[in-house]
Amino acid sequence: MKKYTLLSLSVAVLTACTIFEPVPAEAPYAPYSLVAGDTVKTREDKNLLKTKNLEADAIKIIVVGEQVVTYKEPKLHTPPAKDPDLSKIKNNEDPDLKGKPLRMVAIGGSLTAGVRDGGYFNEGIMTSYPNLIARQMKLKKFEQPLFNATDYNGYGRKVRTDFNPTGGPVPKYLQAANNSGIASIDEKSNMKLKKYSGDLDNFAIPRQRGSNYAPSVGGNSENRNNYDNSGYELIKRISYVKDESITDMLFKKKFDIMLIETGYEEIWGYLFGARTLGAWPYLTDEKWFSDKEQVNTERLSSYIGYFTNSTPISPPFMYCLEAKKRNTKNVVLVNTPNFLDFPYFKTIKSKDVDAIYSMASKNQLREISSYLPTSTIDSLISPKVHISLKPWLKSEDSDPNGDSFISNVKLVSYKRILKEFNDEKEAIAKKFNHPLVDLKSLFDKILRNEFTTDDGIKVDASWPNGNFFSNDGISPSAFGQAIIANEVIKSMNSFYKTEIPMIPTREYLQVK
Repeated sequence: MKKYTLLSLSVAVLTACTIFEPVPAEAPYAPYSLVAGDTVKTREDKNLLKTKNLEADAIKIIVVGEQVVTYKEPKLHTPPAKDPDLSKIKNNEDPDLKGKPLRMVAIGGSLTAGVRDGGYFNEGIMTSYPNLIARQMKLKKFEQPLFNATDYNGYGRKVRTDFNPTGGPVPKYLQAANNSGIASIDEKSNMKLKKYSGDLDNFAIPRQRGSNYAPSVGGNSENRNNYDNSGYELIKRISYVKDESITDMLFKKKFDIMLIETGYEEIWGYLFGARTLGAWPYLTDEKWFSDKEQVNTERLSSYIGYFTNSTPISPPFMYCLEAKKRNTKNVVLVNTPNFLDFPYFKTIKSKDVDAIYSMASKNQLREISSYLPTSTIDSLISPKVHISLKPWLKSEDSDPNGDSFISNVKLVSYKRILKEFNDEKEAIAKKFNHPLVDLKSLFDKILRNEFTTDDGIKVDASWPNGNFFSNDGISPSAFGQAIIANEVIKSMNSFYKTEIPMIPTREYLQVK
């Protein structure tokens, strides 16, 4: 049995803190993992801590060491004994599809890709809601961009730890230190991911706005549009043909039904990054729809308003328009939940931060709605850091830096934009006669602890001990993904008159 020791705490993570020597902790792990029936050697990747600020969900969580995480292939639910009747969504009008097994595709961001535990890795990908739906539909094929069996920890995976040298309230994590999908990392923490090649059905990629699927960002083009290294690599990992975008890849295929999830990443980038939303939402009324339907749709890149000077068009509208052009009648749209209500963003209490400023006899900050759980905030509230060393308090300007708080002004904008995004999705669904899955209402019920699954499981949104959220407090657990999958199935059954049985969610309660 081999033993592994935690690395020393990175001083850079704990801004303005005194230095604490971590207590060495030894964690045994098996030197071999069983992957899909094959024995795979556990390989340590010594340089992974360089990626600690390049999260798959774009939140800079505090990393205090490394942990070896061996692979546990998730036990997926037992599919229905009888094949569901999918005839009502089978496109037999297209000669390329007639008589062939039904094909479903999905496109979206982190939620649809299966991100959880702060990262993007095989177990999360396998339990993504599109894959669970495909299993319940008993599809012959639903290809996902899994990492190689020996690289099962993918990118960015984290493990919660009780090791807390500062004593601050922000949760601490260990970085998965083995069997990653990272090909290389340079001295500036620029990384390259190992390539995926396969006949994809799930085109969702973590952290991707719908506009990032445009040719100007996709493929092997060097025009990154100021997109960060990790986000670009996540696109380039699956878009392996030069200058071919994700949109190009998707619409080269013929399929019977399509799942579309956009908006989550757009709003996320606006709230936590330096991005602007440009002209989004692009459309709200029927006049816009009727005008733009006359535009030539041969080159989809001209329809992405973020990166061109053309008339802006929203990605979900563009996808629906292209599907209609190709006589794909079956499309399911998904709206966006209010992620600021997720437990990770409830970690810091404004009153605790205000108390520190009061102790320092500083003038009150400009009006703050909420503080983000950053390392700076953690140091500020830490009981082990002397007040003279508290960040911001030694500065003439005591305002926190922009990535550590959400002002009331930005929060009001966020609420308005979230509503407009979801209103737009509803308008698109009505225009093209597609069902809309109301994830916002679902998440609202779950966060109020008012939701019970169809198989009688009370959903617990508390964190870290509840069952809906994974250990990052943002992404759903495997059980949470199963709940989302059932909501999509309900919409499909109601709208398209299919009879797909509900997924037994209780089978995912123990899947980690």
